Amino acid sequence: PELLLTKTTILLKQDNTEDAINSLTAASKLKFNLTEKARAEYLLAQLLSKKKDFKSSNEHFKKSINKKTSDEMRFFAKMSIAENAAKSGDDMRFAINQLEKIIKDSKYEKYKSQALNTLALIQAKENPSKAISILKESIGNKDNQDNFLKAIAFAELGSLYYNSSEYKLSKMAYDSASFLGSNPPLENIYEVNTRKDVLSYVVNNIDIIQLQDSLLNLSKLSDKEKLAIAKKAI
Repeated sequence: PELLLTKTTILLKQDNTEDAINSLTAASKLKFNLTEKARAEYLLAQLLSKKKDFKSSNEHFKKSINKKTSDEMRFFAKMSIAENAAKSGDDMRFAINQLEKIIKDSKYEKYKSQALNTLALIQAKENPSKAISILKESIGNKDNQDNFLKAIAFAELGSLYYNSSEYKLSKMAYDSASFLGSNPPLENIYEVNTRKDVLSYVVNNIDIIQLQDSLLNLSKLSDKEKLAIAKKAI
């Protein structure tokens, strides 16, 4: 069983889905201990998810959780169950509830920011303000020392601000995403850097326009009003 499971893992990394399924099918005829069974179910769940059979995938992710399952595999199985539910669009509330439980569980404290990032992605479409709050929590998580996870959060934060025309805040978020997410590079690093550069130009021009508007408004005031403003500035 161990040899076939190792073979399946290699085939998965090579994106050879069909051969990986065949390998697991052959492995299923063998006798497994609980650890091997958990691993086989987990691998099969991953394959089914890649084929967009999210319902069957979740059934196998659930089967991968037994008393011999490591905390790490248990976490990723639960994360995947939530992600599958979100991708299928069938039960968003279930996906959100699953992630909220993971976030509150002290056993998964070291994975908290990863779960927060995933929860924010799910919330982003229907509740962008909630997603922004979640991403800020992820970035501010003192136990998270993983700069790549922070980069992912900053990139999504930049996108949310960008979509709501908060260009200054978007630029600041993209600046951080670019700095933290260059090595290794974020999957969307090209988009991050392109928007960062465009926003630098946009924000600079916004500042110029705002300054010109302020000067224009100031010129319309009486000398007494100008003096009052000057005194407040001192």
